[in-house]
Amino acid sequence: MTQDRIAQVAGRFDAVAPTYDQVGVDFFGPIARHLVGPLDPHPGEQVIELGCGRGALTLPLAEVVGTDGSVRACDISPAMVALTDELTADLPQVARHADERRRADVRARGGSS
Repeated sequence: MTQDRIAQVAGRFDAVAPTYDQVGVDFFGPIARHLVGPLDPHPGEQVIELGCGRGALTLPLAEVVGTDGSVRACDISPAMVALTDELTADLPQVARHADERRRADVRARGGSS
């Protein structure tokens, strides 16, 4: 994927972030809660969540790992990460990141991956 394509995808998710999973149908929350079981996280564990969106899975993961654990919530969209940040601001076990490393990796490879 080229750097331009990554920027395009991130831009699209930035544009829809304010309403993403907020249109009156509780879809992401129930799915996220059901994902936690098969993932089988435990208190004190460290979790990396790639593609965290607005944080639907981040919250139940943070609840399970507790303050002795950590959840690193990453997304390619800075706007999604900002909304996850608002949602999880009072959870010290959650670190939020706009995943610039992927973009940097594409740049280092000359614009493609």
